[in-house]
Amino acid sequence: RYIDYYNRHRIKLKLGGMSPMEYRLRAVSH
Repeated sequence: RYIDYYNRHRIKLKLGGMSPMEYRLRAVSH
């Protein structure tokens, strides 16, 4: 369960602090 949290946190950092859904919306809008 800690690993899931850790992976999500790393993904957020990789996307510049955005969640995957926010990143997808931003990618579509540009």
